[in-house]
Amino acid sequence: INDLAFSYYDIDEADSCMKYAVQAMEMAKNLLQQEHVISNRANQQKCMVLLANATKLTGLAMESSNTSSALDSVKSALDIMSKTGDKNGIASMHQSLGWIYTSQQKNDSAQQHFQMAKSIYQETGNKKELGYLLTLIGISQRYMGNYGDAIETQIQALNVGKEIMDSLTIKEALLALAFTFARVEKWEEAIDYQKQALELLPSGMIHPGLHV
Repeated sequence: INDLAFSYYDIDEADSCMKYAVQAMEMAKNLLQQEHVISNRANQQKCMVLLANATKLTGLAMESSNTSSALDSVKSALDIMSKTGDKNGIASMHQSLGWIYTSQQKNDSAQQHFQMAKSIYQETGNKKELGYLLTLIGISQRYMGNYGDAIETQIQALNVGKEIMDSLTIKEALLALAFTFARVEKWEEAIDYQKQALELLPSGMIHPGLHV
């Protein structure tokens, strides 16, 4: 159910995201009360991870409508995930907090959480998530007007994507670079990166963000 909730978040369907995230939260809470979970630490941790991710998704669903409640939900999710010892899960929570703070233009707080997530992904060797995180950091830097830093960070994301041969990481980095170069009116570079991103999309599919 968490995957379904995230799929709706990914296409900006906040209401549907919230609906399924709440269902996932209730399911995880119910599971945590079951004897076979209470008596087994491994099962407890799995259910707590599910609960943390569902709680995070409720926060992300409120990202645009109620940022204060969104932050409270993701902070609560971070507290839950911290009890599991799941380092990549903890990094994901910091990443989400960084993004919400970015949307609030609280750039210092955003960068603090992004850097915490980055350190964990580097420690665990999770290059796929590191690549996506670097793209987000670059977008945040672009919002701050730090275009040089944004380009440098997004190129790092692109290089990570190429290293692990992950087309989604590459595509997102290319799109981010296209937008950043457009903001500084370097149209040749912007169009070039956009064309590279288009080549990675399935035939006939136009990414909704492809506007420079």
